[in-house]
Amino acid sequence: MKSISKGYAITLILFLLLGVGYCGVSKILHFQGRVTDINGKPDPGKFDITFSIYNSSTEGTALWTETQSVTTDENGIYSILLGTTSSIDIDFNEDYWLGVKVGSDDEMTPRFRLARSAYCFNSDRLDGKDSTEFMDIVDDYGRSGVALNLYEGSIKLCDKYLGITTKAADSDKLDGMDSTEFLVPAGDFGRSGVTTDLYESGTKLSDKYLGKTSKASDSDKLDGYNSGNSSGQIPINNGTLCANLNADKLDGKDSSQLVTKIIAGDNITIDPVEGIGNVTINSISSAGPSGDTQIMVSPMKIIDEDRDKADLIFTADAANGHLIVHPVTGSDARGYIPVDIPSYLLGKSQKLKSISVTYKINNPGPRINDTRVICFKSDGTKVDLIGDTTDRTSTSYENYSINPKTPPLIDGAISIRFSFCFSGGSGQSNEIYIGMISITIGE
Repeated sequence: MKSISKGYAITLILFLLLGVGYCGVSKILHFQGRVTDINGKPDPGKFDITFSIYNSSTEGTALWTETQSVTTDENGIYSILLGTTSSIDIDFNEDYWLGVKVGSDDEMTPRFRLARSAYCFNSDRLDGKDSTEFMDIVDDYGRSGVALNLYEGSIKLCDKYLGITTKAADSDKLDGMDSTEFLVPAGDFGRSGVTTDLYESGTKLSDKYLGKTSKASDSDKLDGYNSGNSSGQIPINNGTLCANLNADKLDGKDSSQLVTKIIAGDNITIDPVEGIGNVTINSISSAGPSGDTQIMVSPMKIIDEDRDKADLIFTADAANGHLIVHPVTGSDARGYIPVDIPSYLLGKSQKLKSISVTYKINNPGPRINDTRVICFKSDGTKVDLIGDTTDRTSTSYENYSINPKTPPLIDGAISIRFSFCFSGGSGQSNEIYIGMISITIGE
């Protein structure tokens, strides 16, 4: 929560890029926020809010600015589209931050860092460069009939970097050597019907270097040995045959028993059981990891449900990693903590699997008597996803979990609501401590 001079503050609930058919359309960002007063109470009404985009988290000049008149609901929540009155002409090829200011107040700090989905705007570029910044293949500068080449100015790149001539006169040479300088198959020197051999002058190369006869009668032998017989037997020495070598098998297994293909799917299966046959291997979605996702929720973002009363004071004890709920009047009260959903899960069907909370009570008496996860839908309605009315009264740090038998579908922004009961007690001796919170969601 970030306070400004007139006592207003904005809590970021959700920030994402609108789904579009492709990234070449107009750049529009969806922004949803909540306006509260200096005490953290929602402030419904109409406000002129200025939004600016920077490439620095604290300094620099705004790369884009737009002012819109927004109207908040009874909970101080508003939702707008950025870029509708002033085009967002930014490449999105580096990190960016969004600055927000209400009316004539100073811009709030710190700035909001843009989610990764906004960088889709840069997908029609290569390392931030437009296609016009790359070198084209040009024509042959009037040399009719010559294939296209790459040029740097008027200098052909192969001449500049390779130093090799491309004259047509050398097109039939290899490393400057003419074809007549290489060894070629010669005739059979009058031996009619004999297959052509390679010769070095008048000496046949097979006779010179191999020392083996090349008679036609021995053409089916290896080192003078027969290749075997019709039963598949082959010799291991002259005159001795080795039977049944299984020459077409691997470790006694036929090719039909070996792995022939790998299939990407959702499970790993091996068939048959010996570890051979078809194998299916898990696939991982490019949109993010599969399976359940655990989201850590900071209790420091808690806000008081009743903006007209000052029943609670929330104190962040960052050194010890917990939030202190301090009762002012001793009246029962509620607090909300918004949950940020990872960007790679946006647009995917997700269900709430569980919630886990660490807490303790300073002294016997106060308690947490209701824990809920609430979904705020786009039509303005809300629904309880998880509700638990068990009294939580431990005076030492304890963790409790709520696991619904049938995980409910998440179809909107979600918040965690705690109901605190102080039974009329107030002051430091009746404080409640909220520590680590996590929720688990999955398909």
